[in-house]
Amino acid sequence: MSKTTHGPMHAAPTLADWVRAAAVAIWLCLWAAPATADVRIIHGPTPIPGGDARSAGDITVVNEKLAFGLAVESPAPYGVPRGALVDLAPVADGHIGRDRVVFADFIPNNWSAWPNTYQHVTVIKDTPDEAVIEADRDWGAAKIVTRYSLKAGSDEIHLVVTVRRDPVAEFRVPVRGAGAGGRRRWSRDRRAVRLGGGL
Repeated sequence: MSKTTHGPMHAAPTLADWVRAAAVAIWLCLWAAPATADVRIIHGPTPIPGGDARSAGDITVVNEKLAFGLAVESPAPYGVPRGALVDLAPVADGHIGRDRVVFADFIPNNWSAWPNTYQHVTVIKDTPDEAVIEADRDWGAAKIVTRYSLKAGSDEIHLVVTVRRDPVAEFRVPVRGAGAGGRRRWSRDRRAVRLGGGL
C-alpha cells in the first residue's frame, strides 16, 4: 500500500505569530485608510451631494471639516467664468454633507465678469497639510487671479483675489445709468483699486 501525503506538516501558530500577523494587519489598515485630518484634492466629478462640479476636469478639495468644488470644465451658474467655487459643504464624521452654495466668485463691475478670453485653473500646492489652487482669467485689459487655500484642520477657505493691469493705465468702465461712464485707475497692488473720474 502506498502512503499519501498532503504537504509538509506545520506546527500550530504561536503567540508571536499571532502578534506579528495582527501588527501587519493594523499597519495595512492604517496605510490604506486616508487620514481624515489631511487635505485631499479630488479630480473629476465632485463627491459633494447635490454639487455642480460634475465634469472630469473639475476639482474638489476636502479636509475633515469642509469640502469645496471648483468648476474647471463644468459651466458655472449665471455665466460666471470657469474656475469659480460652485460647491461648498460641511464634513462631519468623515461624511460630506450636501452642497450649501450656488457659487462664490469675485464679480467685477456690478455682476459683469465679461469680457473674458481665457480661464485657467492650476493646482499650486497639493500636500496633506495644505491645498492651494489658483484660477486666473482676464477681464478686458485686466487680469484677475483668485487663490483658494485650505489647510488641514481648518474650517475656512482662505480666498485672495488679485486684480492687475500692467502697465497701470486709465480705461473707461460703464457705470449704471444711461450714458453714465467713469474711469478707474488700477494699481499694481492687489489690495487697492483706486477709483476716480465720474465714479
